[in-house]
Amino acid sequence: MTPSAVSNQLRPSEDESSNVFTTSTNNEPGLDMLISSSMDLTPWDDSVPELAWSSLIGVSLGADTLPEPLEPAFRDNTMDTNQEIEPEVLVTGEVGSIVSRSDPWPNKDSLGPLLSATLSSPSEEIAYTYYLNHTSSRIPAYDGPHNPYRKLCLVSVSYPLLLHTILYVSTVSMFNYGRSDSSLIAKHQSQASSLLQNATAFLKAENGKPGQEMSGQNHALSVLSLREVTLAAYLMHIVTEVMSGSQTAETFLQNAYQLMVELGYIESMPESYYARLLVHRFAIIDVVLAFLRRRKPIAPMSFVLYQKDEEMDQNEPYFRELTGCPQPVFVYLARISHLAYDAAAYRGDSSSHLAEAYQLETEMRIWGRRYPVPFAPQADQANGQISPADDRKDLDTLSECFYWTAQLLLARRVFLDPTSSPRVQFLRRHLFILMDRLPAGCGPDSSLPFPFYMAAREAMAPEDRDWARKKHVEMINVYRDRSREIMMGLTEEIWSKADEAVNGSVAGGHGSLVVLENDMYIHVLDTVASHFVF
Repeated sequence: MTPSAVSNQLRPSEDESSNVFTTSTNNEPGLDMLISSSMDLTPWDDSVPELAWSSLIGVSLGADTLPEPLEPAFRDNTMDTNQEIEPEVLVTGEVGSIVSRSDPWPNKDSLGPLLSATLSSPSEEIAYTYYLNHTSSRIPAYDGPHNPYRKLCLVSVSYPLLLHTILYVSTVSMFNYGRSDSSLIAKHQSQASSLLQNATAFLKAENGKPGQEMSGQNHALSVLSLREVTLAAYLMHIVTEVMSGSQTAETFLQNAYQLMVELGYIESMPESYYARLLVHRFAIIDVVLAFLRRRKPIAPMSFVLYQKDEEMDQNEPYFRELTGCPQPVFVYLARISHLAYDAAAYRGDSSSHLAEAYQLETEMRIWGRRYPVPFAPQADQANGQISPADDRKDLDTLSECFYWTAQLLLARRVFLDPTSSPRVQFLRRHLFILMDRLPAGCGPDSSLPFPFYMAAREAMAPEDRDWARKKHVEMINVYRDRSREIMMGLTEEIWSKADEAVNGSVAGGHGSLVVLENDMYIHVLDTVASHFVF
């Protein structure tokens, strides 16, 4: 069974209520016990029977002692630019060297007892360590000392639902590098899916109780509430969608949005560090998926992340480090996605949405003054002043890519410029130059797929397409996500159709009509697609 096939089994069923065990009549303590791990952190009495609780969360309260925990080995990253950044991990053996970080993380002495009490097999320990030291470094754009996905991994030992979801993510990642097999994926998927279904059914049952209101805030001895843990699980499942190229991202995102609404995170930003991480993650997935599907984002324009607030790039968790996209640029992308949908569905007078588009373009240009004007002499001079020792220069380059991608999408999808227009080719060329500065495996390029594939489809000349193919191969050698292969296949199909359109316009003399038909064809391709990449 492939990872994609396994992932298709993840949709929570509609009638899971019968699987929910009855907890205490006092909802808050019962809820905290539901999401706590085998560690005894709760002071409550045994109002929830031990058997019922352990069955619901899928974790034995009396975990057997595991073999001596494996110690993560850290080393300096001295690999060549295009060399595969991959630890030598054997599925049934010991964990070897992992991609290093300059900051200290828990070692055998501090983490071992916790893992021994939480994980039930050596394979789970390997998967956990692999995620902690490797997979988590590829989810954010910048893997710095404050990587929140690594922090989330450490917190997950208190939440079986989140823990087993992370183990599933890690196993799929290992599979992509030949270090796991489909049976292990199926095992971890089954555990994660079962816990997610139970949590979803529990929340649904609680929502249906008259006069009962479950607080979305954290509990006294819990970093995350059950709703937040379930939200995290849905969003982390989408990580496996990217890795395996599966087709259930929309379902997970819809369920995540419902939890965001119940938690009150649409209209206001939560104070909790981990809750803000989840809001950031949901937001970027929603907007990117909106562009990939040619629709509006699920969240309304009143969503707190759609309001410009540069402090989100200055307070942990840093939005730009998580996504590679400056928060103001993300706001522009959200607005562009709405305008693009209006442009595609436009009937009648287009004056109002074009006026808004021109206003948005002005705002974007004012904000974008911080970046050199493409191909201007001062741009080359500014680029020459970047110090090679600046370990954040790649993140800055990625951020600039997001800005110019926003300009490209505004031109293509709102102003409806054809691929052959001077403006589109000007922006595409500049994006290729920026992306060429990001060597495969540099770190921030892990978040390059969205800008890259949006720009690559606009390539017209054979040499530009060859560069895009070469760049794709370089990145896929480091980041072996099935969704990247799907996106490149879609890009090749768009190129092929564009060539047919050009040949047809030359032969038939109906150039503008053929270009319109080609853009409609691309629109249909995006609309019927079901994969997700970021």
